[in-house]
Formats: sequence, C-alpha cells, structure tokens
Amino acid sequence: MLRALVAADVLALLRIALLRPVPAILPLDRSIAWAVGAFTFTAVLMLGERAMVAAFWRRHGIGIPRGASALVAATPCDRMLCTRLDRMTDHRLGYVFCWGLAPTSGLRTIADAATLEAMIRSGQIGDLVVFVQRGDGPEARSKIDALLARLADQPVRIRLAFDAVAEIGACDLATGRSLRLVTVLDRPIRPFGAMAKRSMDVGGAALLIILLGPLLALIALALRMTGPVLFRQRRIGLDGAPFTVFKFRTMRPQPPRQAAGPVSQAQPGDRRITRLGAILRRLSLDELPQLFNVLRGEMSLVGPRPHAPHTTAGDFTFEQAIAFYGVRHRVKPGLTGLAQVRGLRGPTDRRDLVAARVAADLDYIERWSPWLDLAILLRTIPAVLIGRNAI
Repeated sequence: MLRALVAADVLALLRIALLRPVPAILPLDRSIAWAVGAFTFTAVLMLGERAMVAAFWRRHGIGIPRGASALVAATPCDRMLCTRLDRMTDHRLGYVFCWGLAPTSGLRTIADAATLEAMIRSGQIGDLVVFVQRGDGPEARSKIDALLARLADQPVRIRLAFDAVAEIGACDLATGRSLRLVTVLDRPIRPFGAMAKRSMDVGGAALLIILLGPLLALIALALRMTGPVLFRQRRIGLDGAPFTVFKFRTMRPQPPRQAAGPVSQAQPGDRRITRLGAILRRLSLDELPQLFNVLRGEMSLVGPRPHAPHTTAGDFTFEQAIAFYGVRHRVKPGLTGLAQVRGLRGPTDRRDLVAARVAADLDYIERWSPWLDLAILLRTIPAVLIGRNAI
C-alpha cells in the first residue's frame, strides 16, 4: 500500500512539474509542498488506522491463534529442526508432544493427549504444528491420525509440517527452505463473517419468535395438558462444548435416566411418540423452541444439526462412524442445515447414511457464506412442508 501511495505521489509531482498551466495558479514550490503534505497526511492516517486495527485484533485475539504453538511429532526432533519450525509459526514454539523422548528439542514436554487437550481448551495452546517425515512407520502415522481426529473439534489451528525435498522430491528447493506448512484444520468462519452471521441469527430468530408467537403459545397450551411442554437434552455445540437444547415434547413423559450412556434415536412407528408429537415432528415444529438457543448464542439459524453425545445409530455411535466427525463442531450447530435441505433426515442405522450427513455438514463449512445461509433458509420452507424422511 505504501508503494502504491509513493507511486501515485511521484506521478502527481511529475504532473505538477511537466504539465503546469501557464500562468500557474500556484508557485512550483508551493505546489510541491501541497503534494508532499498530502502524501504525508495520507500515509500517517493509513498507517495509524492499520496500527489501531492490529492492536484491537491482538487485544481481542482476532485473526491470530490463541496461546503458544505446540509441536507434535511421532519421533524425537532435534533442536535445529525445532528452530526452523519456530521461525515459520505465528507464535513461538513452546511445547512438544511426542510419543518418544525429545531431550534435545529445548521445548517443554506434554505428557499425554489428555493434557494437550486440556491446554488447548484453557487457551494455553492455539496453534498445533504436526511434523511428519518419511521415516514414520504405519504405527506412527496411525497415532497422528488418531490424535488429529480427537482434536478435530477443538479451538486450535492444526498445520502439517513436512520436508518437501524428502517427501515429494522437490529438488529445486534449497535444503534450508525445504520445510513446508499446510493448514489442515482452522476456524472456518473469520471474525467479521462470524459477526455478520451472528447479526443474521439474532435478527432472524427475534423476527420468527414474534411472527410465530401465537403458534408457539398454542402448541405449549396443548402440550401442557398432558405433561411438560419442553424436552431438554444435552447436545454438542461449538468446539465440542455441551449445551442444553430446547424442543417441544413429542413423546410420553419418560422416567429420568439414571446414568449417562448411548442415546438412541427415535425410529419410525416409535410407540413413545404421541399423536400431537407425530404432527409436530412431521412439520418440524418441535424444533421451534431452539430459536431461543439461537438468541442465547448456543446455536445458529443455519449449521450442522446438534447431536447428543454418543448417539447410537444401529450398533455404532456417530463418533465411530467417521474418523473426523468432530470437524462439524468447529461451527455453531444450526436450526437447519445443508444436510436437512438435501433430504438427509430420518433414521441413520447405516454408516453410509451418517457419512452422507457429515459430508453435507463439511461441505457447508467449506463453502460457508451469508448467501449460502440465506439460500438454505429459503430451501428449508419447502423441505419442511414436504417433510421427506421426517420421523
């Protein structure tokens, strides 16, 4: 930007010197003084504005990973390699997690994966650099894959570091510059995009609650005659954090569960579902109380549908159906989503059905934009009226 400003000012000075009208309105020295003054004023304003924005972003942790960087490696790394990786990261490498001892790395060692996960959640680590090399065997690679799957829903940026010369034979690279970093997982919605999405959520949820208020009250009165109005359940939200989701009760009151365990989904013809509940489920009206979850900031109007922890589908849980299932938790869960408007609803008693839903969620995360959210909201209306695969 400064180079462009200097170029523009030089052109202005050349114009003043070579193409001045006769007689000149201002003396040459005064014209040059005005041009230099304008350049200085513009440069100060531009640099000052950028410095203020950068300070604001650093203060609120926007645009940069939280905390220090940690190195993950299947085999010990020497100090020279750590120094080279340290120069490539946004934050200085402070920790190392290795399945073998790394006495010469000069970094503080993290004992186990649980400690690493706790440090990420507490904000001590915001950037993870995973170093892989040709010498890592299948067992080492499987350990790294398992760790990445475990951290898929954590608030951490994960980057893959590798030696381009050793891995892909990029011989035209200098040996000292052969290390490469590739971002594997990151926060998919940037801060300004998240602000726009949140504004749409608050405005849309408030408007829908006002417009649908009489319908909500009528359903609540009908349900109150036979038991509780709302059904509350723990679901997995942003960054894998649990929250309580609200739904209109569609089943007969059940005794409280004594212990946490796998949660089974409702099936077609489930005898627990009441007649009114069947209608609410058919039209997806049982989901309307989640508008209050949206106002509370726990959900969004559009996003992957929230699932209960360890939800069973057939003889497996959702987490077991696909390795990187947790990636869908890097955005807020939604009242509706791309999977729902594609008709991917109903029973998920096969792994391919779960994989199709998760694939739609990941497609949404990859292609997110405010316009995609708006398109999904508009497509939700006919999807609800048709009620394909609704239970």
